[in-house]
Amino acid sequence: MEINGNTPSRGSSSRPLKRHLDDPSFHDPDAVPISSTSSQAYPMIRLGRRAASPPSPSSAPPKRRLLDPADCAPGPPRNPLLDNYVVPSYKPYWYDDGNVVLVVQDHLFKLRSQDLACSDIFADMFSLAQPEGAETLDGCPVVQLTDKPQDWMLTLQWVDDPVQFWQKYDIPYETIASTLRISTKYEITALRRIAARHVYRIWPRNARKMDERAFRSDRLDAIQLASDCDLPDILPTIFYSLAIDKQLGRLPPAAEQALSPFDQQRLVAGMHRLSEFQQHILQDLDIVLSEQCAPCTQHISSYWHRKLDTVQEDSWLLRVLEAMYGSLEDVAEGVCPDCLAPHWDLVDSSLKTLEKMIPRFFGF
Repeated sequence: MEINGNTPSRGSSSRPLKRHLDDPSFHDPDAVPISSTSSQAYPMIRLGRRAASPPSPSSAPPKRRLLDPADCAPGPPRNPLLDNYVVPSYKPYWYDDGNVVLVVQDHLFKLRSQDLACSDIFADMFSLAQPEGAETLDGCPVVQLTDKPQDWMLTLQWVDDPVQFWQKYDIPYETIASTLRISTKYEITALRRIAARHVYRIWPRNARKMDERAFRSDRLDAIQLASDCDLPDILPTIFYSLAIDKQLGRLPPAAEQALSPFDQQRLVAGMHRLSEFQQHILQDLDIVLSEQCAPCTQHISSYWHRKLDTVQEDSWLLRVLEAMYGSLEDVAEGVCPDCLAPHWDLVDSSLKTLEKMIPRFFGF
C-alpha cells in the first residue's frame, strides 16, 4: 500500500490487536489522533462494520490502465497436443529425461529411447536421422500410435521389471493379450515369447491338453487375437470348446451371434463332424465286440456306453477317451486278456485319431 506522509512508529510497548472486530468499546491507546486540519495524512485503521454509504465522485478510485498486450513478453508457443491429449500421472511413464513422446490415442508417454530398444521396430527408427520439420513436444520427437493406451501401460510395466511382471499365480487374460499385441506389432521378441506361452496354457496347440480354462469367455476375443498376433494354432482348441458348450446347451446365443457368419458355419460343421466321429467309434466297437467271448462282450459294451454317455452330460469326447486310456483297470476286472487287447487298441486308435482330426473338423 502506498502511504502519503510519514507513519508514526509504534513503541516497543505496542501490542497486537486481538479484539473482536464488532467490539465498539475497543480503543487503541497507541493510535494517533487525526485532526481535520492536520497537514499530514495518516493511515487509519477502522474496526467493526461500517454502514454502507454511496461513494462520492471525489472518493472514487482511479481507473486502472488497461494492459496493453504489446507490454507482455511473448511466451513459448502452446502445443495443441496438450489440449487434446492426457499426460498420464503415472510417474514411470513421463520421464523428465525422456527423449521421445508416444501419442497413444488420448495419452502421452515421454520415454527414453533405451526403454524402447527392446523393440526391433523402434531400434531401427531411432537409428535414422530425424527429418526436418518433424513434430515435437516438450523438445522431443512425437510418434503417433494407434494402439490402446492400456496395452502400452502394461508393456511398459514389463519394461520396468521383466521378471517381476510375470510373477503372479493367475495372470489376467487382458495382461496377456495386451503384451502379446504390442510385442507382435513392434517385434519385442522376449515379451512375445512369454506372452504366447501363457496363451498356449489356456488354449494349447494340442486339444488333448485342454482343460476348463479353455472355456473362459475371453475365447471370443482370442479368436481375433489369434489373427492379429499370428497364433492360428490356438483356434482349433477355441472352436472345440465352443462346440462342446453348444452341444451341452451352455453357449449363450449372444456369444454365438458375436462370431462372424463364416465362423458360425465353421462351428456348426465341426459339431457335425464330431458327432459323426462318435458314431464311427460305436461302429468300430461293434466290430470289436463281435470277435470277443460272450462274458466279456457285455462287460465291455456296458463300459463304453457308460463312458460315452458322459459326453452328452458334462464332458467332451477327447477328455473321456483320455480318461479311458489312462485307467484300463476300470474295465480289466472280469475281462480276459484276449478280449482286453482289442479294447485297448480301440481306445488308443480313437484317441489319437480324434486328436489329429479336431483341427480338420473345424476347417484348419
